[in-house]
Amino acid sequence: MGKRQPRDREADTLFQDGPMSIRKKQKVVHEVPTSEPITSSRQMRMLLTFDPDARKTRHGLQSFKLFLDSLNLAADGDADVPKNREMLALYLESTQPSPDDDNAVYMQGLFETWANAVQTHNDGLLSSVAVVLSLLLQVISSDLGLVRHGMGICEALLQDRHLKLIARNLSSDPSKGFVISPTLRLLREVVSLDGGVFARRVFRCRQYTLAEFVRNLEVKHNTEGVEDATKASVRTNSIRLLTTFLKYLPADDRRELVLTRGLMSHLTFLLKDDSPSVLSDLIESFTKYFLTDSKIPSHSKSLAFSAKILARFLNLYHYSHDANEPATIADKIHSFLMLACTSKDTGIMLNSSGFYPEGLDPTAVNSTRGCSGIMGVESLSWMDRYKTESPVVNTSLLEFILKLRPWANLKHSELLVGCFSACPELVAAYFQKQIAFTFDPKLSMTWIGYAAFLFNTIQLPIPEDFGSSARFSANIPPPSSIVLDSILPPALNQKVLTRCLDPKSPLVSFFATRLLVVAMQKLEEALKLHQEASESPIWRYAQRKLLDDFCHRIPDMKEVIRSYKAIPIDSVLHRATASHLLSLYYKQTPQIALAANFDASPLLISTLNHLETQFENARDKAVLLIELENLLEIASYSPGMRWFAKTEGLSMSPFTALLQLACNTSHAFHSSRLEDAISLIASEHQVVSKSSGLKPLVEAVRQSEGISEEGWLVLDNCIQRAAASPLKYIDLLQEFSGDNSGSEPLRLSLVLVTLSEQVPHVCKTVDDDILASLADLISKYASLLVLYGESVYSITALCVKMKEHLPWLQLPKAPKGAEAKEPGPFESKPADVGPSKANDPPRPDYATALETICADVADADLDNSALTRWAIKNPEDLIDDGYAISVFRLLQSEHTSIRREALVNLRKMAVKVKESSHPEKEQVWLLISELVESCHNTVASSPAPSQFVAFASHSLSIISNPLHALYPKINRFLTKGPIWTPTKLPLIHDILHGEPSEDDKLYIELSWLFSYLLDCLQTKEDLAVFYRNNWMEKILCAGCNPNFRATLRGKVHRIIYKITYLEGGSTMLVTRFGIVSWLKTQKVQATQPSEASVYQALTQRIWETCDKKHVEEWSGEGMSWAVEN
Repeated sequence: MGKRQPRDREADTLFQDGPMSIRKKQKVVHEVPTSEPITSSRQMRMLLTFDPDARKTRHGLQSFKLFLDSLNLAADGDADVPKNREMLALYLESTQPSPDDDNAVYMQGLFETWANAVQTHNDGLLSSVAVVLSLLLQVISSDLGLVRHGMGICEALLQDRHLKLIARNLSSDPSKGFVISPTLRLLREVVSLDGGVFARRVFRCRQYTLAEFVRNLEVKHNTEGVEDATKASVRTNSIRLLTTFLKYLPADDRRELVLTRGLMSHLTFLLKDDSPSVLSDLIESFTKYFLTDSKIPSHSKSLAFSAKILARFLNLYHYSHDANEPATIADKIHSFLMLACTSKDTGIMLNSSGFYPEGLDPTAVNSTRGCSGIMGVESLSWMDRYKTESPVVNTSLLEFILKLRPWANLKHSELLVGCFSACPELVAAYFQKQIAFTFDPKLSMTWIGYAAFLFNTIQLPIPEDFGSSARFSANIPPPSSIVLDSILPPALNQKVLTRCLDPKSPLVSFFATRLLVVAMQKLEEALKLHQEASESPIWRYAQRKLLDDFCHRIPDMKEVIRSYKAIPIDSVLHRATASHLLSLYYKQTPQIALAANFDASPLLISTLNHLETQFENARDKAVLLIELENLLEIASYSPGMRWFAKTEGLSMSPFTALLQLACNTSHAFHSSRLEDAISLIASEHQVVSKSSGLKPLVEAVRQSEGISEEGWLVLDNCIQRAAASPLKYIDLLQEFSGDNSGSEPLRLSLVLVTLSEQVPHVCKTVDDDILASLADLISKYASLLVLYGESVYSITALCVKMKEHLPWLQLPKAPKGAEAKEPGPFESKPADVGPSKANDPPRPDYATALETICADVADADLDNSALTRWAIKNPEDLIDDGYAISVFRLLQSEHTSIRREALVNLRKMAVKVKESSHPEKEQVWLLISELVESCHNTVASSPAPSQFVAFASHSLSIISNPLHALYPKINRFLTKGPIWTPTKLPLIHDILHGEPSEDDKLYIELSWLFSYLLDCLQTKEDLAVFYRNNWMEKILCAGCNPNFRATLRGKVHRIIYKITYLEGGSTMLVTRFGIVSWLKTQKVQATQPSEASVYQALTQRIWETCDKKHVEEWSGEGMSWAVEN
């Protein structure tokens, strides 16, 4: 190869400057346009006339621009403004098109210039024309006299040929923002002119007016950070045009605009770099003109604000370019997201079904339930289908909230809790998917933040009808797993909560205790809704399943007790919270609480001693009183609590110490809850009468001028004696008052009787000052007892006896209107008249016959002392000696407190029997447990169903005897289900319609059945159970059996006789079951005169107690003749 020749420098020069130089890229030089001041409309018209010379055209446009700027930027009171406006008006009038020329438009020369700029690709002119037109419309908008010209200019802009010019500008290269931005400002002025009259037309031409709009939303300056507010970028002008459209477009067009493909995505991609003013306008526009517009459906709002879009708005929580602003962007975004995500009417949230998952078909559930029976819920797949995944309607919202970090950001936590409150279906679905964060006890800000979030979540109320009135009305319970996850989220499982209760970390333990307290309270609300929903087995099973699942998620009570005992004595708030949690264990989960066998007496005594110490802060003492109330409630569930025995560490019994505290009227200690609790204890132990309670004694102590320590010891001694030997003082009362009518119920507090006995002994050991104080207390107490309706005669007799030793004592006075002398100390309201105590005496002709019937019909009296006596008996005595049956019967007490106490004691009894060595302990435990569960929902409002108590009472001895004929049938019944139906009579179908267990045992089974049915008849509501399914008719059919012995037939007679004492019973027998004809038939078939007289006596009894007017109308006045003949 040859050597390369050196370059010819002369040739290079020719190449650069010679003919070949035209092939080089032309260098663009932006010349600053010249201008001149405008002084007349004629000059203005000449400047804006079309001229092919671009330089002259730019000179005219620049001059007009400066003229318009002077109008827009002129200060108020500027003398040149009216003159310039008049000049502009004359110019617009001169360019007004002729009506005869269809192609003519306003400012024809300006539009020709624009078209020529497009043809010659002159970007400078394209920009200048758009700038001039936008400024012109801005000036016109501020002057009503020029608006008509502005509308003409807009009409010209909306012609097809000019729309193409607009589209050409908007479609310019993204680097030519000086062309695109003025065009966007022009469109904004057109849309807003005259209140948005052209807004819809501009939007309808969006193929031109919104050309490359989505692309332009991402065209910003190349500088980093937030752009300069005085140099708006293409993106900023695009956002301002969007907010103007949102303001003036109708709802349908706004919806269509926002849902434009890619618009929301490109809009939100660069939000973090927008200026605060732009972001504020954008947030305000979306809030005011989109979210709160009721004409835009929620579905469209949900499509526009997808999870990705919401997440981009969420990123603005960290926006920091507005530090000097009073209302930061983060606050505005938070308000915006709260509205968007938590409002059903104005937000993106779709209507959901609360705790009922999406896709649950009520028809399918009802068809399955029809043949499911009591335990049929177990066969319904939908109950257990949602443990790991709960379908929701608001899928987009669920995807968004999973991106929140409530443990690290308070606004995130508030937003998430707000979503849960507005849309309960999200709670279970969120915790099923959010498994990244565990609740392992690590004391850090993150853990505390998550604990606070869980606390606020659990505190949310359960929605009405569980969130779906349709499904609730269709008698369908929500899946227990979904309800449970809202009460106690899955992150709070038994293992984690047990670790959190570790006393080594007091703050973690306190947080965990508070979480469990609010969860227990929410569980109570959920169980109450289940109870109020329906009496159907499917709801009862769902309620039981919810409670069982909850018990498996919370810590064992022994762990809570261990944590409570380890709390320092000075941590009063923590101890009060922990004691509250223990009391809730007894209320809501007694099966767990009773298994722990917790003795609260040492802690109760310790707390009483602590109250006697000095406190620097009065609030600490008030909180300690709350702890004492909780412990008192816990102790009331303990059968072994010794209320009236002195214990180590106290100078008096726990009851008297509590009484002393209750009598303190200071603000920090006064507690009606404490007073009610000790009043119930005193009534149950017969220390005071049930009619007046402990109220007179408390008021007497408060009215006295301070009682010394010795006086309290005397009162404590008397209370202990009254509680230990009530029968002794009842007898002593009769001796003192001279009344021997001991058959009447007690109506006088035994404390006064005990005082009268102890006063002679007290006088020998204390001085006169103490005796005078004691006399004052007794005087006030006696007067208050009289005021509360107790016997004046008996109280006066006791006071007269004490006055012999206490001369300061004043005798009580009878209240106005009282009798001069009362019959005795045992008067009370008459007991409910039973069948054996009828007010209407029977006629002499059948009195003897009725006596044979009603010999054992009288109802058994309720013995309240059974609540305490059973605890010291072994299981054999409970069953054989009737202690258990006595507690059963207390479920029918008229007093709610006694019914509740009986229910609690039955739970304890069931546990005691199951842990014993009794050979039939499983059957006895099952019977008691089913009785408790069946009555659990009714005792709070009314007595338990009579058939439940009667069945349990008559079945107890049988399940303890495997040789009894009914042993197999009762056991089969008990294993059918855990809850008995209130509208049915247990086992009656199996005995009346089924075969006997053995061929020769039929009459034994019927004898047991009739005895049990006799005890089922207690109230008029019980008649409905007998009327349903015609059970009374079937009993009468069985009574026609000629092989019945007299004793068995007599039980049928007693059932009929018992019904006549219930309201409406006799009328029902006559009109529904034809009892008169049945009795006459039986009378004719009777073989003994005594038996015939029984039927005649029953006929007379029914006739006298029925509604004769109704019966006569029903029988056509033939019933009276039938009875007499």
